[in-house]
Amino acid sequence: MAAEQSGWLRDWTGRIRLGLAGRLTLAVLPVIAIAILAMAGLIGVFGDRLVDRLVTEQGRELSQGYLQELRHDINRRLDLVDGLARLVRGERASGAPSRRRIVEWMRDTSEGRPTQFGLWFVAEPDAIGSDRVYQGDAELGSGRNGRFQPYFIHDGSLARFAPLPADIAAEPRYRSARETGRPVVTPPYRAFVGGRERRLISIAVPVWNGGRLLGIAGTEFELGSPEAEVQRARPLGGLTTGVGPHGNWLYHPDPDRIGTPAVAGDPLIGLTPGQMAAIAAARSDISEVTVEGQEFRRFIMPFDVGLTGEQVVVVTDIPLQALNLPVHELRYGIAGIALVFCLLLFLVLMLLVRRTIGRPLRRLNAAVEALEEGRAPEPLRESQRLDEVGSIARAIDRLRLSLAAQRRLRRDLERMMGALEHAGDGVLLVDREGRVVYANPAMAQLSGLEPEALKPGTLHRSLTSPASIARRMAPGMPGAALAQGRDWQGVLEDWEGLGGRTVDAVALSMTILPQGDVLYVARDVSQQRRAARERDQMQAQLLHQDRLDALGRLTGGIAHEFNNLLGAVLGYAELLTADLDKGSAQHGFAARIEQTALRARDLVGRLVTFARDDMVEDVTFDLGSAVRDALSVLRVSVRAGIVVDLEIEDGALPVVGNEGQLVQMLMNLCLNARDAIEEARTGPAAGDGAAALGPGRIVIRVAPDRHWHARMLADGVAGWPQAMIGEPEAGRDYLVLSVRDNGSGIPEPEFGRIFDPFFTTKARGKGSGLGLATVFGILRSWHGHVRLRSALGEGAQFELCLPLAQQAARQLADGATAGAGKPAGTVPAPPAPALRHILLVDDEEDLVEATRDALQRLGHEVVVATDPLRALAMLQGKDGGRFDLLISDRNMPHMFGDELVRRARTLHPELSCILCTGHVDGQDQEALRSAGIEAIFRKPLRAAELASWIDSHPAAMHATAAG
Repeated sequence: MAAEQSGWLRDWTGRIRLGLAGRLTLAVLPVIAIAILAMAGLIGVFGDRLVDRLVTEQGRELSQGYLQELRHDINRRLDLVDGLARLVRGERASGAPSRRRIVEWMRDTSEGRPTQFGLWFVAEPDAIGSDRVYQGDAELGSGRNGRFQPYFIHDGSLARFAPLPADIAAEPRYRSARETGRPVVTPPYRAFVGGRERRLISIAVPVWNGGRLLGIAGTEFELGSPEAEVQRARPLGGLTTGVGPHGNWLYHPDPDRIGTPAVAGDPLIGLTPGQMAAIAAARSDISEVTVEGQEFRRFIMPFDVGLTGEQVVVVTDIPLQALNLPVHELRYGIAGIALVFCLLLFLVLMLLVRRTIGRPLRRLNAAVEALEEGRAPEPLRESQRLDEVGSIARAIDRLRLSLAAQRRLRRDLERMMGALEHAGDGVLLVDREGRVVYANPAMAQLSGLEPEALKPGTLHRSLTSPASIARRMAPGMPGAALAQGRDWQGVLEDWEGLGGRTVDAVALSMTILPQGDVLYVARDVSQQRRAARERDQMQAQLLHQDRLDALGRLTGGIAHEFNNLLGAVLGYAELLTADLDKGSAQHGFAARIEQTALRARDLVGRLVTFARDDMVEDVTFDLGSAVRDALSVLRVSVRAGIVVDLEIEDGALPVVGNEGQLVQMLMNLCLNARDAIEEARTGPAAGDGAAALGPGRIVIRVAPDRHWHARMLADGVAGWPQAMIGEPEAGRDYLVLSVRDNGSGIPEPEFGRIFDPFFTTKARGKGSGLGLATVFGILRSWHGHVRLRSALGEGAQFELCLPLAQQAARQLADGATAGAGKPAGTVPAPPAPALRHILLVDDEEDLVEATRDALQRLGHEVVVATDPLRALAMLQGKDGGRFDLLISDRNMPHMFGDELVRRARTLHPELSCILCTGHVDGQDQEALRSAGIEAIFRKPLRAAELASWIDSHPAAMHATAAG
């Protein structure tokens, strides 16, 4: 039988197959049993003591909770009284106290607090206004003496006004606070309020203001009213009573006992002498009492009544049975906790064994399984152990680190591949046999191929044509460098990709790697190259503008000197014309010299106007005359073989603008027309029929816009494609200045772009793209617009529409009529009474001598100075006052003419002054006239013009005159 039992046990243990951790746990079961027995003994020894302490603490907490509610209620009532006192003091301090505001505040406060029974205030005589004024007012003054004593009660439904007794001064609630001068809690008293007698208690607070008693403010509550509150406050079915500071019952189960003195031996309360002593001394006490056969735990607890400093004692009786019930349940709970603790101890021991032995072994086993599956396990904490488990863990960690390094390498490779896939530069890697190893999408796009065409293993040469391979093998190209085993980098213009796509410019870098692979990195730099070309064009245009500025300054200097020479020639020619007989051949020669000099003067004036492009003052001028004057300059700029025709409609054609800018617009349009004519006849697009086009012809036409359409129909260009740049203003008349050529024409898709800056259809290096942009900029500043007509192979016509100056048109027409028939170029006979003493200053000796001779012939006394400093010295001398007219050149060494005039008029304010200059604009004229210059003459000076001005100012030489 024993053998059978041992066999069964072995079978059972074999089926269970406890692990090492389980067997170690079973070994500690005796220790757990001993711990359970020891805990049971401790519970028996300390249980009753613990229960008694828990009962006392529970009763104390219940009593303190009720005490806290009672203290909060009393403090809330004291806050109301304190608020009423502050309001009364504020009214008194205002100098005009209002009883009405106090009454309204008391009514609102009473209505907002239904648990508050009464709120009252008894003012001292005449403390809040004069009592006589309010006699007979029920709320603001008593009927007998007008004394202010409002009283509001809240009986649970609403707040209402109630009169205070007439003998309120004799009642304790008023008398005690007034006599002591501090807040008090009154003993309970009886009062007839709201139609019935009530048991009340008051908290009365004196209201002081600067040492003067203003009255007594108080709140009262009914002692019988908190019965429901007392019932609610009975903890666990116990009893709560209260004793006031005067030893009277505030709360009592018997309503008739409320307000009576508290004494020992009360049949319902059963106070002992010791408990009465504790109540009288206002100290805490805890004891057990038996009332009507039931055992209670009694808690006596005092608390202060806020402002008064007096104390109220609360007596709370809690049934011991109700207190012991949860504690007895606690005993069973403690026993259960002990059992649970023992079980937990068993579990903790089992978990400890599993943690130190079983769990490490499982983690090692899981790590080995992860390695077998190709996964890298987490770091093993067991690698720090010094036993066999630690050795196994360290071996597994070494294998884990090796796998982690492989995973990081794979992630880095994937990250780099992702970056290459999204790179903007094309990347191509080719092995030494010419097969594609890798190509990113950017390289496929740049080459014009689909990404599948550059898949790994594809032969690089199979993607290109033999002609492309031959071009890349040319000297200096990447293929030649690769054949020599050298790296290469540079920019390829008009680069042809592997798929045949052509790109303007590609920055290519070719690197031969150590293992023999070749890495190509390509970037499309077409936009950067275009930006660089535009920047170079801008710089060239700026340099060209600088050269033009320098040329303008040089032209101005040469014109000044040339004007001086012309002045001498013109002066002597006038003298000869005056001296020679009009019918003689010599007189005709002298007249021809004079006319030629005048033409030269006009030409120099136009050169100065064109050169001084900074003078952009807008003036009114005749468009036809200005175009006619500029024709000679335009014909010189256009090459021989091109005919320039001018068609100007008769009549006044006034516009507002700048003649220099007009010449600039005409020059740009004529140069473009010249280039278009040459391209049509000799350019790359010219064919065998170029000779049949005939000579080049440029037609410049000026006419009002209202006649323009008929002219276009007659010329046959009305049907050409056209476009308008800018918008005409409604109701405004325009003049049209057109430039038409018979060149190659402009494609219609380019009509909207030709006025853009830097846009040009000319070959690289032959155009900046700023000519037409400049024309449009000037035209827009003149408030004009442009029409473009063009047909390929027939020519182009630019029509500049300029606003017509209507008022100026009438002025020009009137001036032309009034000036007809005036003689010019003759020296008038010298007037006898107009002799003047003139100081003539100019650094050009020939000019000053010719002018002196002409003026002396007119009978004037003329003194000459070729240096402004010498002229100033003459004016400063003793004979300086004899001069009544100063004629000075403007541009002279040592001193400008306007400075000489300023100093001369400082010395002699009555001296009249004339300034001679080659060019001056409107603003400059105003500045010179404001400096005392009475007339400004354009050089070269004509003696006839000067004599005419002197004759027209015979008396007031110092008055301002129009030059």
